[in-house]
Amino acid sequence: MPRTTDFTDSQLLEMIRDGDVAAFKLLYLRYFSALCKSGFRKIQDDKVVEEIVQDIFVDLWRKRQELEAGQEIGAFLNALLRNKILHEWRAQQIRQRHVEMFSQLNTTVGDESVSEQFYANEIQERLNAAICNLSPQCRQAFELSRYEHLSYREISERMAISVKTVEKHIGKALKILKLELREYHITVAMLISIWLQM
Repeated sequence: MPRTTDFTDSQLLEMIRDGDVAAFKLLYLRYFSALCKSGFRKIQDDKVVEEIVQDIFVDLWRKRQELEAGQEIGAFLNALLRNKILHEWRAQQIRQRHVEMFSQLNTTVGDESVSEQFYANEIQERLNAAICNLSPQCRQAFELSRYEHLSYREISERMAISVKTVEKHIGKALKILKLELREYHITVAMLISIWLQM
């Protein structure tokens, strides 16, 4: 394998745009440590920083054909690093707010079930608000499934639409609701579980 000093950034960029895996590995070796050091100055967690930098290179490879010729790759990678660190900061702040809120509830009331119920109520309120914002047909299909427990076939007959359209509406609803509840780290499986319990 060639050394990292055998090519300029511009040459590596051109090869990466053409799908050259070896060039990508050279760029990775050239910038990985420097990006980790830069990230660690902002987030003092080696594991988190390394995961962020790994994600940056994954994104770079996936979007390699969108890279512009002559682009300053070092500046581009550092910009991606800053954006991902900002996202991680926001996620940490949200998690910390939840921890502090539950801690205060437990200290005041001394009952973990209270904080759990508070959290569940908050999620349910967000879920209900998100359902209200769905498009009329999407919302109707979702509510017939959720409230009346109708099958897709029964919903299609009630709404005079195809079963495939029902599947599309409910799939879209779940996708939107998951997006609305992303700060709670709700997966589709968890969302369905919450939905069935309501």
